[in-house]
Amino acid sequence: MSAIFTRHGLFLDAFYKWGVIPHLFPEWQFPAVLDLVHGWKDKPTGYAMVEGKSIDLDTLEVVRL
Repeated sequence: MSAIFTRHGLFLDAFYKWGVIPHLFPEWQFPAVLDLVHGWKDKPTGYAMVEGKSIDLDTLEVVRL
């Protein structure tokens, strides 16, 4: 399982920037990334937990932070 972080229709990428292509953070890394971005001015507004390699970004079930 992996996590995708969202903010206003954008996704957190591997370089910790907001963009249109998400990075899949491993489930074990989720708490560390959440702690890291907690203090950001433009922090995530939600996240989604996903499985598999084929993910429909339009139907993500996003959990609000």
